[in-house]
Amino acid sequence: MRNRTLHLHMQAGKVFPNYLKPIAVALVLLCSLLCNAQAPQQFSFQGVARDAAGKIVANSNVKLRLTIHKSTATGQSVFQEEHDAQTNSAGVFNINVGSVVGGLTGVDWKSDIYFLQVELDPDGGNNLIDLGATQVMSVPYALHAEEASRLKNDDPIVLKGEIGNGALLPTQQSGPRLIWYPRKGAFRAGDHFAGYWVDGNIGEYSTALGSAVKASGKYSIAIGYNSVATAQESIAMGSVNLASGAGSVAIGGSNNASAISSKIFGENSATEGNGSIAIGNGLLAKARNSIVLGEFNWTGDSPNPNVAVATDRIFQIGNGTGKNNRANVLTIMRNGNIGLGNNVVDPQFSVDMAGRARIRYNGSTAGVYFDNSQNATDGFVGMKVDTEIGFYLKGWRFWVTDQGNGYLNGNLIQTSDRRLKTNIQPFKSSLRKVNSLQGYHYNWEDKTKDQTLQTGLIAQEVEQVFPELVSTNKDGYKSVNYIGLVPHLIESVKELKSKTDEIAVLCKELEGMREMGKRLELLEASINSGANSRTTKSAAK
Repeated sequence: MRNRTLHLHMQAGKVFPNYLKPIAVALVLLCSLLCNAQAPQQFSFQGVARDAAGKIVANSNVKLRLTIHKSTATGQSVFQEEHDAQTNSAGVFNINVGSVVGGLTGVDWKSDIYFLQVELDPDGGNNLIDLGATQVMSVPYALHAEEASRLKNDDPIVLKGEIGNGALLPTQQSGPRLIWYPRKGAFRAGDHFAGYWVDGNIGEYSTALGSAVKASGKYSIAIGYNSVATAQESIAMGSVNLASGAGSVAIGGSNNASAISSKIFGENSATEGNGSIAIGNGLLAKARNSIVLGEFNWTGDSPNPNVAVATDRIFQIGNGTGKNNRANVLTIMRNGNIGLGNNVVDPQFSVDMAGRARIRYNGSTAGVYFDNSQNATDGFVGMKVDTEIGFYLKGWRFWVTDQGNGYLNGNLIQTSDRRLKTNIQPFKSSLRKVNSLQGYHYNWEDKTKDQTLQTGLIAQEVEQVFPELVSTNKDGYKSVNYIGLVPHLIESVKELKSKTDEIAVLCKELEGMREMGKRLELLEASINSGANSRTTKSAAK
C-alpha cells in the first residue's frame, strides 16, 4: 500500500479528521441532482485524490463505501452501498449515490437530520478505511423538492404513510404551519399555538384548521379559533368551543359539549346529558337525550345525565333574558306531560298551561271532544252556536248564552248528605225574615244582557237578613244564592201551616161558641115567650 496521509473535505460541511494514513484524498460532495424528465433518487458525489505533498493521485482505481446515518454520526443506518471509482488524470472521480441499490427511497430527508459516512480503499480492495462522517446539509434535500414539483394545477396529490410508523413530528414553534403527519394520518393548517400541534396533542386521523385549535381525540376535528376537540370522534368548530365528550359536537361560539354524543349549535351553551342537543343561546341541556331550543332555558332541575327518568325534561324551549333570568315557554316531560306558557316547568298533567288557550272556528264550532273508555267521542265542550257555549254528552245538557242566561236540560242535583256536614242547626224565624224581603221587577243596566223584564231580589236587602246567601266579588258587586232561599221558604211554609192549624182550632172553637149562642138565643126566646103568655092571662082576669 502506498504511504499516503488521508484528508477528507466536504464542500458544504465540516472537515473530516486528518489522522488517517497512508494516502491523502480530498473528497468533495457536490450532492447535485441527476436531472432528467423525472428526478431519480440519487445525487452526485465527486472526490479529488492528492498525496501528502498535494500532488494528484491520477488514473487510479479506488473503492468507496457510503453509509447514511439517521439523527447522529453513529445513528441508525438507513442507507449503504459500495462503489468502484476511477480517478482521472486530475485525480477526480465521480459516483452517483443511490445508483447501486436503486435509489434513496429509504431516507426520509424531511423528517430528521442525516450524516454521511465515507469508507475508502485507495487500492480498490476491501481494506476500507473509515474516513469519518459529516452532516448532510442542504444539497440532498433537493430530492425532497421533487414532491413540490408534483404540486401542479389539476394534478392529484398523494402522500403515503403508515399509522404508527414514520418519524415523530418535531416540536413546532408558534406561527403559521401546514402539516401532514403520516404517523397519525393527521392534517394541520393554520396558526400553531402553545404546543397544540405536537405529537401528544394530535389524535389519529384528526384534522385541525385555524388558529389556536387542537384536535387531540381520535378522528376528531377542530376548526376556527381557540376551539378544542379532545374526545374520540368529537368536533369543535367556530370560536372558543370545547368538545370533550366522545362523539360530541360544538359549533358556534363559547360552547362546551362535555357529554357523550351531545350536540351544540349556537353560543354560550353547554350539554351535560348524554345524547343531548342544544340549539340557541345560553342554553343548558341536562337530561339524557334531551333537546333544548331558544334562549336561556330554565335549569333548576338536577337530572341523572346517564339514566332516563320519567320526570326528565326531554324538550324545552327557553325564553329567558339572561343567566339570572331563565324561563321556559314550553316544557315536555319524559312521561308525556306538557307545560305551555311562561315557566310551567313542572307540568303535572298531560297538558299544563299558564295563561289562556284559544281554539278557533274552522268550518265547525270550536271546542274539545272527549272520548269514553271505548274511544267513542260522546263528550264535547265548546260552542253550541255563535252565541252559546255548553256541554254535550249524547245531547246538549247545559249551555249558557251570551246574554248570561243558563239552560239545564235535566235536573240540578246538589250534594246534601248529612255525613258531609257539620255544625248542623235548625232555622229560626225564617217566616219573619222572608216576610221582610221585597220582590221586584227590573231590567239590566248592561245592554249585553237579556233586556226582557226580570224578576228577583235586591242583594243588599237580602244581605240584611240572610248574609250567608250573598257574596261580593273583587269589584264590589253582590250576588244572591237563590237556591239557598229554598230551605227558608220551606221553614216559612211550615211556620205558616202551624199558624193555620192554630187558626183552624180557633175557628172550630168559635163555631162552637156560635152554636151555643144560637141555643142561648132560642132559650132566651122561649123564656120570653112563656113570660108574655102569663102576663096576658093575668090581664084577662
